[in-house]
Amino acid sequence: MPLKLSICIPTYNRLSDLKTCVGFLLPQVAAEPATVEIVIVDNASTDGTAAYIDQLADQHPFFRVFHNPINVGLDGNTVKCVEYARGEYMALLSDDDFYLEGEVENILQALAPRPYSLIRLNYHTFLEDPHVPYQTFQPERDVFFTNPLHMYDMRRFHNGGHFSGIIYRIELVQAALAELQATAPLSVAERSRGVYGELERRVAKMTDLPAFFIGKRLLATSIPQSLSYPGLEHVCLDHMRICHNWLSRGVLTPEDYQTQKNVTIGRLPQMIVTFTPGMSTADIVRVTNGLNEYLSDDARYRFIAKPLLYVGRFREGKVIYRLAHRSARLIKRTVLRRMKVLVR
Repeated sequence: MPLKLSICIPTYNRLSDLKTCVGFLLPQVAAEPATVEIVIVDNASTDGTAAYIDQLADQHPFFRVFHNPINVGLDGNTVKCVEYARGEYMALLSDDDFYLEGEVENILQALAPRPYSLIRLNYHTFLEDPHVPYQTFQPERDVFFTNPLHMYDMRRFHNGGHFSGIIYRIELVQAALAELQATAPLSVAERSRGVYGELERRVAKMTDLPAFFIGKRLLATSIPQSLSYPGLEHVCLDHMRICHNWLSRGVLTPEDYQTQKNVTIGRLPQMIVTFTPGMSTADIVRVTNGLNEYLSDDARYRFIAKPLLYVGRFREGKVIYRLAHRSARLIKRTVLRRMKVLVR
């Protein structure tokens, strides 16, 4: 029986999370060992990950594991996953996210009737229990796309996409990777962790095969306690940088680029209140100057976001923002506990 699906997990120094991820995944793949493989690519971890995944490969023939001699970054490790996958389709799964019970079977059933260029998985975020949604983004309904580009047109379909919800047809994503590497170095995408998104859009543009959104919400994605990257810069400025880069190389249309600008401007006030209290004045000025380059033609940015950034430079502003953020978190957590989304 031909190998249908490669589930690829790029990992780095998150052994505890990886064990939980594998704990959900292993029994599901063990039920489909002839058609599904698990590929784990370790990015030079130092926390015991290497020994753990080697043990998995020794115990289960459907595990294939690889070790990068040096850390090549998330984008570099994502590329390794594309290169190592052998299935007809490859799925990306972050080491701190989980396929809940039945997700692998759900994917295989969706892939059975016909070929697709891309598959997207519906998902929810969680805080403590992966089975208890904290935030959802899309109704639980399947959506068929004759034109795969429509799955990434936020005016038609706001899919709330996530790294761990992507499944590519393997020959298309490998062709897209070759095309990407011929046009720009990975360092262009690395700052905003953008290579997987560019691969999606390139695949959608190069094929007549349809795409499919699986509505059943069986992907649980964690909300980290702390970020390993500067939040305001990553979520807003780096996002605009990579979208502008995509625009210049024809990966995004001008209309899609404007949509992404609107999304960034909409999320800026919350990001400013959340992250500027932990930033230096010099960093706020630097991020503001960067945002000016992409957003200064928009009145919402000039009259709302930019003044908020200015206030965040000063100690009094940081105090106000910090109190507002903590109060909002306290209120939200109190409500969620009453709704039993959180446990004491």
